[in-house]
Amino acid sequence: MQKKPRLLVTRHMPDNVTARINRDYDATLNPDDRIMSPEELVRAAEGMDALMICGSERITPDLLSALPRSGRMIATY
Repeated sequence: MQKKPRLLVTRHMPDNVTARINRDYDATLNPDDRIMSPEELVRAAEGMDALMICGSERITPDLLSALPRSGRMIATY
């Protein structure tokens, strides 16, 4: 059986989106729905295949260079 990709979701998503995320990914959600600091985001991204972020997370060149190399994709919602 193929492993599901690991996905970090930084903010609360609509129920139908969360249901699809949970179906298709090994997801780590942000149940507190608070904005993650750049340091928290880097730590949480360790071992993830992808990140789903919102506009509330500022993605700067410094943050991008600090992200773990495990990540292959960053998507925005």
